[in-house]
Amino acid sequence: MDDDGRPDARVLLARAVEFHGHLGPFVVLGIRMGVVARPMLKAQNHNDLTAIMSVNPKPPVSCMVDGVHVASGCTLGKGTIRVSESAVHIAGEFHAGNRIFTITVKPKLLNWLLNGLRNRTEKGVLETAETVLARPDEELFQITSITRVCVAQEDRAEASGCSWLEPYFACASVAHSPSVEICQSRQAIV
Repeated sequence: MDDDGRPDARVLLARAVEFHGHLGPFVVLGIRMGVVARPMLKAQNHNDLTAIMSVNPKPPVSCMVDGVHVASGCTLGKGTIRVSESAVHIAGEFHAGNRIFTITVKPKLLNWLLNGLRNRTEKGVLETAETVLARPDEELFQITSITRVCVAQEDRAEASGCSWLEPYFACASVAHSPSVEICQSRQAIV
């Protein structure tokens, strides 16, 4: 743990390499994202946290999901991580209780990584991974807090394109406001 109560990303690297099979910058980026998410959400254990990862489903970008798995404890098997295909950006939406944070990889960094990995040797890939590990959070991510606003009408939530994100809430983004969601108790629907 570091001074902020966050797990040390370097300590998680060995677990990530063992789980994923090799070390690369996108695995490191996933570790960093998971390390940022847990303390922000005040998740007490791995079961308190869920993640929806928006990524390109092909390596090397998809390797990030394994890094998030190792650092956050969210897994496909437990149903606490889902992957949503995105060719435009890389982001993780992390949930714990009523707290939600979206952590988006900055476009400039993503472009640098994708362009830089094209002709890299294995040594160059490892150096890039080390660079990602050493950069401050502010250079890697844009972090957004999402506020929940609850409504009681089933049809309003469903009309907004509702999807189940947590056991007791159905949520949909409010038009023109990505930082606010309309939520409805699942118990009221069933």
